[in-house]
Amino acid sequence: MNTRWIFNDSEFNRLYELTRGVELRTAERVFIKSFHSLQKLTGEELEFPSLSSVDSMLEWVKQWKENLYQTCLQTDKTKDIYMFARVILYTDEHIEENLKSEEAAAQIGMSRSYFSTRFKEMTGDTFHNYVISRKMYAAAQKMAKGTENITQIASNLGYDNFYYFTKVFSKEYGCMPTEYVGRIKKCSI
Repeated sequence: MNTRWIFNDSEFNRLYELTRGVELRTAERVFIKSFHSLQKLTGEELEFPSLSSVDSMLEWVKQWKENLYQTCLQTDKTKDIYMFARVILYTDEHIEENLKSEEAAAQIGMSRSYFSTRFKEMTGDTFHNYVISRKMYAAAQKMAKGTENITQIASNLGYDNFYYFTKVFSKEYGCMPTEYVGRIKKCSI
């Protein structure tokens, strides 16, 4: 019933997998409650879809989430859900920069303190931690491509201290960057 899954891919994937194992009637009840919450968040009347399986419900939710991000780019709606979707997109577009909450708050016309409070409520994480998580995700994606070495990746993401980058990456992924690259290479053989 919270909005964290909208802004956090790993939370969305976790909920997606948990829901796949639920029986249809239980999933329908959760879906209906969530659907009404989504209407309140967006301030829009959404047409309730007629869905016949848990997988179709999950696909509808996934599509709704993708549409939310497209809509936030095409509108200047001031509902928090749209404003924070814009912040998420802004963060991803500027992930190689030294992002600060003041800049993100300015993007949606909020004071830094109010932004920080609302960001945590909406995403379940502080802006600082969210940026770190997204930087580590970007690092993992770049490592998977294999076009840059780990030191370059760290530097491009704003980590001048390679050892600090390694520590942060290890905390996020549970292994050293070199181990991560090794696993990727092993899986692609």
